[in-house]
Amino acid sequence: MLALDITSSNISINKELVMNRLEVGEYDTAEGIREHLGSLDDLRQLLDTRREASRFRNEDLNEWCLLGRFTLNCVGSIGLYDSVIPAEVDPLIPDVLHDTDLRYHMNRKLKDIDFVICYSDVAIPNSSSCCSECHEGWTVRSAHDVSCEVKSDVVLLNDFTGQTINDVNEDLKKRRTRDGERIFNPKSWLVRSPYATDHEQVWHEVDEDYKIGKLEEGNAIHYRYLHPDCKRERDTTSQRERFEAAIEEAGIENYEMQPITNQYEGNERGLPWYRVTTENGKPFLIGWRRRVINIAWLQEDYSLDIPRPFSGDEEYVHAHGYNDASQHLSMLRIGFGL
Repeated sequence: MLALDITSSNISINKELVMNRLEVGEYDTAEGIREHLGSLDDLRQLLDTRREASRFRNEDLNEWCLLGRFTLNCVGSIGLYDSVIPAEVDPLIPDVLHDTDLRYHMNRKLKDIDFVICYSDVAIPNSSSCCSECHEGWTVRSAHDVSCEVKSDVVLLNDFTGQTINDVNEDLKKRRTRDGERIFNPKSWLVRSPYATDHEQVWHEVDEDYKIGKLEEGNAIHYRYLHPDCKRERDTTSQRERFEAAIEEAGIENYEMQPITNQYEGNERGLPWYRVTTENGKPFLIGWRRRVINIAWLQEDYSLDIPRPFSGDEEYVHAHGYNDASQHLSMLRIGFGL
């Protein structure tokens, strides 16, 4: 498994592979952009063309507010309004509005408005995409309500020498990854040759008609789309199950887990923490705090001697992963009589 940043400087792009070119009036005017709001595939074509116009032809694009949810910037990127969302301030906002007109329009409702725009993790699904949890799809109007998980797999292409990337895609459509997800994204392929010299050992972006050479390998990028609420429910269930496994591996039995507000990030961004009460009534808190699991307790609830590393006046410990958490909890069980 190898994840690559396809924007890094060590990847060369063949500019002859520019696809889906539209006329300027179709991708940088309000009327032209509005014509591409009929389907998700039309919207994706619009975004591809705007990126190509900026990247390959150095066009300075206009900036637009799209559907009151997205912003299209001058270099062809798409972002999401984060804190102040125009569509929520004014549900009747036009589908396409120039950035200058947007600010004038919004300032009439909110003085000294300052937009926060998120450009990372913005993904527009295609018309055939569906949530991997609830299996429902999206429309242009709901395209903001999506979370995307990206995976990258290096694939040896020996069996496809002389065939095209399209042939590989057709084969991969029939397969599934270990977690049941289809590997299918025909535009996202990077290929490199083992015969290149060290300074030429780079990944090249290729299209579906590219013929595969001897011993070449490819980097297949595939996507899983989910509704944020579905993703949160899945992650909450998975995380709780892993906490329960860690507690039970530590030898703690007959306990109750009560979800509480995330004590580090709050409930909007973070998954729940848990107040765990053992059969003798001694509670502790457990939850993720960025890269560590926070295990906390109140000193007045514990009268026995505190073993290392639970010493002094400290009322918490950080565990680096679920196995480490289980070891700390085992020490709590022994030292505190849980």
